Amino acid sequence: MGARLKRLREACGLTLGYQLGLRPVQIASVKEDDVSMRDGRVYVRILVAKQRDKAPFHVTRRLKPEWSAFWIEFARRRPNMIPGLHAHPNSFLGLPPERISREFTDAVERITGERWTPNDFRHSAAQRLADAGASHAEIQDFLMHGTDGAANAYFTGSAAQAEKINQAMGLSQVYQAVAEIARIGMIDRQTLETLPEDQQIGGAPHGIPIAGIGACRLGQSQCTKNPILSCYGCRSFLPLNDPPVHQEVANDLRNVVKEFLAVASDVDASPAFGQLRRTIEAADRVAAQATASRQVSG
Repeated sequence: MGARLKRLREACGLTLGYQLGLRPVQIASVKEDDVSMRDGRVYVRILVAKQRDKAPFHVTRRLKPEWSAFWIEFARRRPNMIPGLHAHPNSFLGLPPERISREFTDAVERITGERWTPNDFRHSAAQRLADAGASHAEIQDFLMHGTDGAANAYFTGSAAQAEKINQAMGLSQVYQAVAEIARIGMIDRQTLETLPEDQQIGGAPHGIPIAGIGACRLGQSQCTKNPILSCYGCRSFLPLNDPPVHQEVANDLRNVVKEFLAVASDVDASPAFGQLRRTIEAADRVAAQATASRQVSG
């Protein structure tokens, strides 16, 4: 095969790796009848085989005009091509995947001075899409993946995406509130009221309506424990920076304890009594911490 025909074949392989981010096996599997040319435009049908719980299928991609001339000329000279050993039957480029990868990498090294493989081009292209603000679905479509999970790696490594997330969070009142909570360890009433309702703790332990004691990082709908009684001492609890609120909770629960004592002979053996006692002690501690926090900030 002549040197010019070989260079044209390299250009066609580079097209599929550079523009479409195809793997060597996909490039090698492009057959003669997968390529169509109309009015100077070139369309390539590509096998999509690496799918979870899906049968292989084909997608069609249109090549950029600046690459089309190489394909048109290669198709004209292709009858003179001698297919490589182990090439797919009717392979348009006439090479098996390993030869595709080697020829591609050799061509890139000749052009750039560095050896870059088709997979390098594929991952670089996906990363650039993420940096440019592409969605998971768009990257999934480009990579021809069955799910968008593989796109997560490109978003994680994208400084541009991280900046967008930071900007979005900075504009979010909820995010600003959570950031302030993390900084001081408690939450003020104004901040509490800006949080979603599910994160604002409320309940009626032993028939006593109690609300406004603080916030839950998880959200009450995600918690399987008893509101109020299980909140004090919980790592997800963000207490209100208001000592009287917690002192009132402790006092209300002390009245419940008195009722226990009036009707029960062995309250120490009661799990409910033990939980009440722990909650009262924790509420007293939170009230003391809130008082100290106010004194320091004041």
